[in-house]
Amino acid sequence: MSATSSRAALKGQEKGLFVVASIRTQKGTVSEELNQLFDGVLQEGEQMPDWGFVQELHARLLDRSNARVAAIDQEHRTNLADLGQARVARNRWAKGLQSRIRALRNLFRGTYGEEALGIVGLDQPPERKALAVLRQAGHIRERLRNPELALPDLPSGFPALEAAPHIADIEAAVASLEASLAAIDQQRKVVDESLVSKRHELKQHQHQYMDVARNQEAYYRLAGLDDLAERIRPFARRPRRSKPEAAPAPEASQPDVDGTPEAEGVAPI
Repeated sequence: MSATSSRAALKGQEKGLFVVASIRTQKGTVSEELNQLFDGVLQEGEQMPDWGFVQELHARLLDRSNARVAAIDQEHRTNLADLGQARVARNRWAKGLQSRIRALRNLFRGTYGEEALGIVGLDQPPERKALAVLRQAGHIRERLRNPELALPDLPSGFPALEAAPHIADIEAAVASLEASLAAIDQQRKVVDESLVSKRHELKQHQHQYMDVARNQEAYYRLAGLDDLAERIRPFARRPRRSKPEAAPAPEASQPDVDGTPEAEGVAPI
């Protein structure tokens, strides 16, 4: 995941910063022109509005909105990074379980021969997908627990394999992989929620800088500063519709536990 701001968040902030800079650069000139314009219509006892302060308040609105966009964008990128970290943990535990199954196959094959593998659920090599290898390990565990398990006879003097240590080892690995898969599910929800919040904040920001830009354009025109009004006018227009930022679908591109890209639409869990 990129550590930089998303394009939508960065574009929104750039527009907001432009309007803020325009306001603060020109508010003195605008205030002076507006004071002259409205001086002739003030009635007795009325005071001239502080145009500079009004414009500064508009700039502060956009400052606050820019800060909110930056914060929610950072939060969403952090959540995406945490999701990536959860996937790394999942792959690590899945690889560990694959190694255990592979070693157990070799052990039973070397001790009892090939025919024993089907009896204990080891007739197939380790699965590649995390959820598949988890289910495979669960089946092996249940087969090894079977009190009526009947393995081929060993030559006289050869000790039988003790199932209990292997069951405990598989159970520990299964528990770790299950926890990592649950962590991914939870983090996906967090990412989805922060994406919704980010989209909402960007929408609010767009409305706010457009409203402020429209007000500022009106001040410029009242003050006779048409060139400035034309420069800020594009920021007061509603932008063309663009596709919303898509929810992350990294499971379709993340490498599986053996380094092979996962097929699109097939979750690795």
